[in-house]
Amino acid sequence: MVALSHDDVVASLKRLIRVGLPSRSSGSDLFNLPGVRGRARSSEPEDLSVSLDDLIREKLSRLDVPRLRPAAAALFGLDTATAGTPLMSRREVAAGRSGYEANHFRKGVEPRIIDSLAWSLQVDSQELERLLPPQPSLGPISRSIEADLFAWEAAAHEQLSSELWAALYALRASILELRSSQSMESVASDALSIADPVLERAASLIRLVQVYEASYSTSALTSTGSLDLRRILELAGLDRPVSDSQLFALADKAQSPSAREHIRELLTPLPARSTDRDS
Repeated sequence: MVALSHDDVVASLKRLIRVGLPSRSSGSDLFNLPGVRGRARSSEPEDLSVSLDDLIREKLSRLDVPRLRPAAAALFGLDTATAGTPLMSRREVAAGRSGYEANHFRKGVEPRIIDSLAWSLQVDSQELERLLPPQPSLGPISRSIEADLFAWEAAAHEQLSSELWAALYALRASILELRSSQSMESVASDALSIADPVLERAASLIRLVQVYEASYSTSALTSTGSLDLRRILELAGLDRPVSDSQLFALADKAQSPSAREHIRELLTPLPARSTDRDS
């Protein structure tokens, strides 16, 4: 896999903007980003394209200048007004949403959006490589494993990696379900009563991370090294830093009243931002 520099990512995004999303073959250079490959269902171009599109959509929704997010979405063709339209049309809509004249947008604002997105994609890939073992590739598994010590060790490593990734996504699914329930006024007051799957799956993920680190932190099978448990929980979807007491409560499945109070604090949604930064 060829490592991409910042200039490489910027150049690839510029090529991608010419056709907009979905990326298809126009985003093939960006398929080499670990953050794209790590989220794809397989290494097939179709799955890599879906992974890239989803990742770009996510990063644009969190662009560092919030008031440029609608313009960025229009520029990449992510909404009904610009999907499938030529670049000039998308630029015109994006300029209108940003509040800038079209020529100024093209020369000044569009490069800023691309540069910010490029950095975001690179940071994402670096964090994914640092925080977790490589996501196992999906596909047929051989019916027989060679009777060799290293082959057995490699299979055991992939098994534990698969369990860890499965636990990460299971926790994320539970957090999404909880957040949806919290947004419904009829169940908002009882939100913690449906938090048990979050607590159970968080505890499972923590145990697997601890087992993985104890088994493979110094192994030649991985370059991950020591895993950052708090950041892994944030990747799963928790939107605030996890304190020592909250981490203990999650690992303990929050059985005591004091521990459940820590969980209540951790699972309470952060207030929405009321102000945007200027561009």
